[in-house]
Amino acid sequence: MIGIKLVRIPRRIRSEDVNLRLFRLRDLSALSGLFQEHMSGGSRATGAVPKNLWAFRQWVYRTFQLLYLIERKADKKTTIHGFIGLYNIRLGENLCLSMGIFDPKDRGHRLGSKALQALLDNLGKCGAANTIQAQVAQSNLASIHLFDKLGFDICERSEDDLVMKRSIRPTTQRHWYQ
Repeated sequence: MIGIKLVRIPRRIRSEDVNLRLFRLRDLSALSGLFQEHMSGGSRATGAVPKNLWAFRQWVYRTFQLLYLIERKADKKTTIHGFIGLYNIRLGENLCLSMGIFDPKDRGHRLGSKALQALLDNLGKCGAANTIQAQVAQSNLASIHLFDKLGFDICERSEDDLVMKRSIRPTTQRHWYQ
């Protein structure tokens, strides 16, 4: 018997002072510039980031099945501070994530942890996956600490990387009368 799992992924996730929203094509130019300026080397999980806008578009669509932008509103202007990309998605089972805060000045202010916690909460509500994992360079102590703080455990080690995994417990939606 063949089963099909349907999941409603939220287009926008709001949390405290951080918002997540799905990538739109009109974000391409700004996102390309941010990647070039702050993350041109890419990561082991995602590979090198192309410089050409068309190639960057192709890279985004090939690398991530879902790409959320981390935004924050200040002085009536919303700015993109980072991203959370989801890939290798097997609905109801597991998915992988790649995450980054673009400007080093924005790191260490809990933007990433607030955004990731909001995403994990929403993935639990919609039942998108049972487990989520991230590949982290062993030298990236800040990311290891972030994932550890959010309940991820090290499940694999290689010479340069750690694979950290966390289970996502489905939560029931709360109704207005509860």
